[in-house]
Amino acid sequence: MHRISTPLESMTILLTNDLNGNRQWYDWLLHMATRVDAVCIAGDLVSPLCGDLMEQRRVVEFVAWRLGGRSVGLFVCAGDRDLWGPPWQWLESQAGTRRMGGLTVTSIPWKSRDRAWFENPHRWNHEQDGVWIVLEHEPPKGSRVATGPAGGLLEESVGLEFHPDYLVCGHMRDAPWRKEGGWWERIDRTIVFNAGSDSLGAFPAHIILDLARREATWRHSRGFECIRFDAFGPRPIFPKSTNQKPNHEHHSNHPVRL
Repeated sequence: MHRISTPLESMTILLTNDLNGNRQWYDWLLHMATRVDAVCIAGDLVSPLCGDLMEQRRVVEFVAWRLGGRSVGLFVCAGDRDLWGPPWQWLESQAGTRRMGGLTVTSIPWKSRDRAWFENPHRWNHEQDGVWIVLEHEPPKGSRVATGPAGGLLEESVGLEFHPDYLVCGHMRDAPWRKEGGWWERIDRTIVFNAGSDSLGAFPAHIILDLARREATWRHSRGFECIRFDAFGPRPIFPKSTNQKPNHEHHSNHPVRL
């Protein structure tokens, strides 16, 4: 179980995106939360295309309450599907910059260009003993993590403007499985992640960011890949387990027993 006093260098952070109200995946997230110190969800927490929107929102808020009771940090940003329906006050309250020990997380709402969300970017950027993560649902246009058919991607990512350590995105759900795509890319000093989304998976595609081992592991229903940050050259070498493309169909919202 996570404790707020966990040293930053020993933290394990779960990164995911595009859960789209999938109740089974939120059940899984609660189960996994016993093994990590913080959870980051980069947008599309719910989807009006996948059942009762208000019920999905209640599930998300219940999960947030449960994680808080376990002292697990939860950081989320709004995606395009989260903005459907009436205003979601809880999600709106999650925008901006929050701290958990030496971990700083900035959550940028969908397509926002407001630099005020960063609060004190030069401090977060120059902290010697800190890690700065930015959550922005839309990936940087032209990057590997943005590969796939989509229109209207912003020309410039506000999340990259201040060069955080990590930028966590989503939206382009097929990108990690596409030939020219990927689940990570290094842009200047920032490592950009997009775990993708396979709606038929028993659990959501996600990335485990292990600060103690200085590595990131992408896990999905068909396999995994891993990168070690100490091995970074122009492009690090890592094991590949699969190149299969997921099938994005409507998923079930029925919970499973964990």
